[in-house]
Amino acid sequence: MHTTFLISLAVPLIFFALTALVKTLVRGGFRIESLYQGVDLALASLAAGVAGVVDGLESRFPDVMEQRVLIHNLEFLIIGFFILLVVMLIHQHFENKAMFHSNPQFSGLD
Repeated sequence: MHTTFLISLAVPLIFFALTALVKTLVRGGFRIESLYQGVDLALASLAAGVAGVVDGLESRFPDVMEQRVLIHNLEFLIIGFFILLVVMLIHQHFENKAMFHSNPQFSGLD
């Protein structure tokens, strides 16, 4: 149980650090936008939740406690998916607003 908790904590943090590093390298330097990881962290946490569900399904001797953990992992995935959708909506809203302000000729309707 402790290993699953450690993995579900470590995986998003590792993805956060790697994604910030890759964005910094691709953009040719550090910008504050490189630290925005909303979508990336949501996807990483969903991946950790899937790992928890798969770990629970592979159990050979399921008991009541393991079934509760599996149900909680599934609830986490469902809630996390809807949070991902909200984060994507917010991200697209601000990205479109920034694109419009950086290029006034862009109407967003083309």
